[in-house]
Amino acid sequence: MYCTVRGLSLIDLPDPARWVGVLGSLDPSEAECRMAMEWATMLASESRVVVSRAHGELAHATQVGTLSVPTGYSLTFCATTPEEPSEAVHQERLAHTGSLVYPFDTPAQSPDHHLRRMIEADMLLAQWVTFLIVVSDVSRIEDGNHWAVQAAKQRGTPVFRLNSRGVAYRNPPARVAPVSWALESPLWQQQVTTHPSRV
Repeated sequence: MYCTVRGLSLIDLPDPARWVGVLGSLDPSEAECRMAMEWATMLASESRVVVSRAHGELAHATQVGTLSVPTGYSLTFCATTPEEPSEAVHQERLAHTGSLVYPFDTPAQSPDHHLRRMIEADMLLAQWVTFLIVVSDVSRIEDGNHWAVQAAKQRGTPVFRLNSRGVAYRNPPARVAPVSWALESPLWQQQVTTHPSRV
């Protein structure tokens, strides 16, 4: 077993071909949050699995949108361990309608360490989805989302930037930077090539 999963087993979710990642700024505008919620609702209504991070205001808006659809499914990546307080505001409901994935089995040792884990969780998320949506009004992705965008593009996963007016741009420009620290999650031991439902 490469990670801990709470809620539904990954094999109980719809086919991974229907998994869509939704990310955005950790300091989003109200309009960006509103658009993330609207798209999460739409994706869930189309029987897509909405894949998001656990932390941040925009992630919470995404989760609210997904949970507004009674038949919606969610997959939430957590940068904490299962024993730590959850960053997912709607943890119990998310576990009931989807899966919470914990790629790390020991607590972070410092705030900087936790930040690196947040980035690593985003990179894993980006490699599990059919396509990745980054909700942002900034034309070039320079913030922490660029790590996930870089990971998705390296895997050949389509990436879209969605602005707060609902206009999507395919293959948005983004900062490129090497990972300068050791990746920790045991999921990398399988090189993220195994079908996610078999993790």
